[in-house]
Amino acid sequence: MMRLFIFFLAAISCAGCATVFKGYESPVELYLVPDSLRVFTYYGEEVPIHEMEFTSNNVVRISKIIYLRSNQTHVLKLQKGEKQKIVSVYPKLSVGWLLLDMVMGGFPVFIDMYTGAWFHFDDVNAFIE
Repeated sequence: MMRLFIFFLAAISCAGCATVFKGYESPVELYLVPDSLRVFTYYGEEVPIHEMEFTSNNVVRISKIIYLRSNQTHVLKLQKGEKQKIVSVYPKLSVGWLLLDMVMGGFPVFIDMYTGAWFHFDDVNAFIE
């Protein structure tokens, strides 16, 4: 049992915490989303919109979420019919992942820095006038 614990601890300390637990993509919540909204990347690829249901204080809230690769800036085209809006989404460092990497010995910092897994994005206003 002790060997298994030591192996697990060594495996986690050699990999970045955010890379292991979070992965390479981050959710981006879209708010003020019009009906029939479509999201495209700068290169014209459509980004699927997922609906997530949350309940708090007996109130059901449905959020629209897209997933983007955490290690880069994204330029998105939000489109509703003929109207469109261009939005830039910039990665921001999650201090919690950085601190956890430092606690795990410092080496995971280099892994998460390389993969970009420790970044997150702000929510995006999807309202199109």
